Amino acid sequence: MLKIAVCSAREGYAEKLINTAREIISKSKLKCELSYHVNTDKIISNLKEDIRTYDALFLDMKDTDCLRVSGGLRKRNYKASVIFINDNADGIDKVLKYRPSALITDCGDKEQVLEALKRIYNEQAAVKPYFTVKNREDVWNISFDDILYFESNQRIITIHTKRQVIKFYAKLSDVLSGLPQDQFIRCHQSFVVNMSEVK
Repeated sequence: MLKIAVCSAREGYAEKLINTAREIISKSKLKCELSYHVNTDKIISNLKEDIRTYDALFLDMKDTDCLRVSGGLRKRNYKASVIFINDNADGIDKVLKYRPSALITDCGDKEQVLEALKRIYNEQAAVKPYFTVKNREDVWNISFDDILYFESNQRIITIHTKRQVIKFYAKLSDVLSGLPQDQFIRCHQSFVVNMSEVK
């Protein structure tokens, strides 16, 4: 499920976008969680707590705080999709440095919003890699975000995910070398945990 935030001080404008997006989401197979913010305060607070809070941000191109949030994400090289919303394409050349995924010029235009949502899905699928597990029975590609932790017991690795438990043969050190170092940590000789799942 994609977590998407919409930020615009123009409430009617943002409300139109959210209603259009919800209509598209309800009719399609896209799974999204939408939140609306009048200003960037809550978004910044959430990002400070966990940089991976949002998969995508719809930001008002006329709001300088929204531009600062976008710039901050790009400076930290975070791969969230950024979609700018504006009444027209004027000034798009000034925001290209934030590497936007799309520009929506009509928040009620279902085609524009659908294309932006599809682009988000494709981008996020590309930047959220998988851990591949092979054993005698099958091959699994497990999203890093679905993994809770790895457990090792005499070269048998057990992956505890949000949905299932999978066992295979390997060394825990080899498993750790194939994981993003900023997300997973070896906290014990026999355990590697997903830090984003630690509460």
